[in-house]
Amino acid sequence: MQDKRLKKEDFLSRPVIMEVQKRAEKFRLSGTRVSDIIDETNNQYVDLVQEGGGVLGIALVGYAWAMEEAGIRFFSLAGTSAGAINTILLASKGDISQPKALDILEDLCDQNLFQFVDGKKQIRSILKSALDNKIVWSIVQSVFDIFRLTKSLHEKHGLNPGKTFQEWIENILEKNGIRTTAELFGLRNRLPEGLRHRTENDINDLSPKLVIVATEITTQTKVQFPDMADLYYKNPEQVNPSEYVRASMSIPVFFEPFEISGIPDGADAVNLWRSKVKFDGNPPASAVFVDGGMISNFPINVFHNPFRVPRLPTFGVRLSAFREKLNNTDKLTGYFSAMLNTMRHIYDFDFLLQNPDYSQLICRLDTDKDFNWLDFNISDENKLLLFERGASGAMDFLENFKWEGYKDLRLQLLTKTEKEAGLQ
Repeated sequence: MQDKRLKKEDFLSRPVIMEVQKRAEKFRLSGTRVSDIIDETNNQYVDLVQEGGGVLGIALVGYAWAMEEAGIRFFSLAGTSAGAINTILLASKGDISQPKALDILEDLCDQNLFQFVDGKKQIRSILKSALDNKIVWSIVQSVFDIFRLTKSLHEKHGLNPGKTFQEWIENILEKNGIRTTAELFGLRNRLPEGLRHRTENDINDLSPKLVIVATEITTQTKVQFPDMADLYYKNPEQVNPSEYVRASMSIPVFFEPFEISGIPDGADAVNLWRSKVKFDGNPPASAVFVDGGMISNFPINVFHNPFRVPRLPTFGVRLSAFREKLNNTDKLTGYFSAMLNTMRHIYDFDFLLQNPDYSQLICRLDTDKDFNWLDFNISDENKLLLFERGASGAMDFLENFKWEGYKDLRLQLLTKTEKEAGLQ
């Protein structure tokens, strides 16, 4: 008997989603401005940065769907881990004027997420017990299979190869006609007819960007793919973009790290490493990557330009806590968890501290209180709830965003920056 799986209609027929759709339609028809970049059908364009958060990323799809229903389209895209997954899917499904979220939702419905837990049978069983909160049985299994776990971590540094996930992304990209980075660039640079600024004549300097963040631990480098692919690949334009996403979502221990070998060497490579990432040694023969969230789980800074008032805003969508609760460091597990979370978030927090105007651009989804971000065995009901929270959060944000007020604030900050520069 074939497994009964959710269909996109199961998501769209929920009362909460039907209400969000009405709100989005009303917003679109109202003509409320959120950007100065529009096309001939009056779609409005924004840049989008998406935070990582494991299976909580389902909420990102709900967010994107509501935005698209409201007439918003995504120009430049960036993300880490789960945010990188939705980033590559949004980037690969037609030109930037086309809605993508429902197609992504179908991809999710067709995939059993627990298949991404692709370690050996014993390891899958242990992880499933842990995710199902069968703690006693999990402990019994862990003791029984401690040798297998230790061996896997010692040899592979992770419990799951991550091949199933990468193949899933690769197959979706191929279905969309994308096998190489060059083909992805070709699609991204295909701009819609009538794309224009509301008042300015020339937007030739505007081109869609794509940023997928990964943590490369061999040389201690924050990597932004595909811009930095030439450091690691001899033919970067021929790289399948699924590799960038696999590198970005390499959750330590849970997944094996991603490794690239055959890295270019020689004088040109040395100069490239020095100029791009300030690495003064010889390039490594191979490099190891772990989850981009280890150093920048919410790369909201990547499209920031302090020297001009933006023509389109950079919307950010977050899945994590709102920095309202204290970490409990009394127990050893809490102590290590607090250290890890500090390292994961402090880089992005520092940027937000220096640029408080971004608080007007960020939508915070209520996802991390009721859901386990590592629950790849997530129930259908929780999938539906995550989609709802993403969609509702998007509309709550849109209905309160003031584009003209934000531009005024950025003009004040720009004037301040120019005055300070003149004093130096």
